[in-house]
Parts: sequence; C-alpha cells; structure tokens
Amino acid sequence: MTGPLAEIEVLVLDCQASGATPSQGDLLEVGWGSTTAAGQVAASRAAWIVPRGDRRISKIVRQLTGWSEACIPLGIEGLEAWAQLTRVVSAPPARTPAVIHFARFELPFLRDLHTRAGGSEETFPLETVCVHAIAERLFPDLPRRN
Repeated sequence: MTGPLAEIEVLVLDCQASGATPSQGDLLEVGWGSTTAAGQVAASRAAWIVPRGDRRISKIVRQLTGWSEACIPLGIEGLEAWAQLTRVVSAPPARTPAVIHFARFELPFLRDLHTRAGGSEETFPLETVCVHAIAERLFPDLPRRN
C-alpha cells in the first residue's frame, strides 16, 4: 500500500449479525464495495446470509438490521458470501486495505467464515482498518454511547 492516500483503493466492508460473536449469534448480512477518494471503482455487493442455526433472532436485532424470515429465501450461505468476498480481495490491486466500521465486532464473524472455508489465521486475506478505533484516537473526548 504505497502512493498518495487519495489514490489508494480500499474495500469498505460491513456485517450485521444476531449476536456479539459467532458462538452467540449468526451472521445475517454482509456488504462491501471498493472505492478511492475519487469515488466508487466497482459495484457494491450486499447479501442476506442464511442463518446457520435455529437460534432466535431478537426483536431489537430485527429492528436494527431490517432482517425477517422473508430474507431467508433471498439469502446465500455464509461460505458463498465469503467466496465472493475473497475473489474481490484476491483481485488487483494487491494488498487492498479493508475499511470496517467496528472491526472488533465484524472480524470474529469474518475469521469464522475463513476458518470454516478451510483457511488458517496465517492465511486470513484481509488487512483491516477500523474506523471506530481511528475515531476514538482522533476524538478522545466524544461520548462513547448514543
């Protein structure tokens, strides 16, 4: 990742899930798109994910994400979403950083998909930047809730 910041292509990535971790909930939605300072460089992609188990999805999660049982037939399996995402990540330009809003939340779900797809920690393909962590450093006096 070299060159002027305005020219660096980044992958913007977001996930929605029914719990705080893969052991507590299911990935419900994943979306991504590539961009530079000049604008979007590829079509964005978003997909509902078919929940893996039969865990109940809370009312608050449904309200926050817009998820309902009607999303299930529209959804794809998590491993298919991971395959689609990794095809984007493996395409040039090399070493495209992934910008994630709250990486501490999203990364465990993404790492779980990677592991279930046969990957290891050493082969995890995303170089991530957490927007939330950057904002905390830049604006330490901002309220942390609401």
